Amino acid sequence: MFELQTFGTPQLLTGDGTPVNKFTRQTKRFALLIYLACERLNRPHRREEILAVFWPEADGSSGRNALRQALHVIRDELVPDLVRGSGSEGLWVEESELRCDVEAFTRAIAEGLLETALQIYKADFLPGFDVQGCPEFCAWADERRTHLRGMAANAARNLAHQAEGNEDSATALYWWRKTSDLRPFDETVVRRVMSLLAWAEGRGVAMAEFEAFRRRLATDLELEPSDTMLDLMEKISAGRMDEVTQWVGDRRGRSTETAEAHSMLLSDHPG
Repeated sequence: MFELQTFGTPQLLTGDGTPVNKFTRQTKRFALLIYLACERLNRPHRREEILAVFWPEADGSSGRNALRQALHVIRDELVPDLVRGSGSEGLWVEESELRCDVEAFTRAIAEGLLETALQIYKADFLPGFDVQGCPEFCAWADERRTHLRGMAANAARNLAHQAEGNEDSATALYWWRKTSDLRPFDETVVRRVMSLLAWAEGRGVAMAEFEAFRRRLATDLELEPSDTMLDLMEKISAGRMDEVTQWVGDRRGRSTETAEAHSMLLSDHPG
């Protein structure tokens, strides 16, 4: 059994946690394994699709030969049954031979185990991982990175709302800050952090939070805070706490990402 870690610097580990460095240095072959592993809950992938992603410039015969060689190396250096095929068409990674953190994260979200999911989500998906000559793979990785980050942000937001429903300011602040880390320019999130700080730790701490956000917004996006944000800051600064919402309550909802994760788990896939 191998373990594939894609949140943060990608790694492939053996069952005892030993990195498989020889294989992972073969960037395109490692990327092929990542692509198949992270998509295996959806469907087997046709060879023509894989060729378009990894060997877009190759003609039919040379591309198919390159794919055969890559599959041979994966099976020879790792385990023969790791990548399986359906006749001459579909390819997928055998679930019994490899655990993937993306799959574990998606499953935890679908099952409502949000804290578990966020423990798995240690960093963005494949940050800085590039495969030369494979623009389709890079575009796929970018899309997956954005989508998975959104799922993590929604999970943190729902945990923050749960804590607000319990009127637990420390826990709510922790999860709102986590949400803000994942959505650094979301004013709605920062306003909740500011409001809770003003009630729990004082106006000065909330004002410092506002200034940090304003600097971030100006430096990274060359924008200014909205009128709504400035209005909240004025209320906090003036000590008009009766106008600052202490609790928004438990407003958790079933996000589209959660629904998608659930449908993925229910979808048929070879095994």
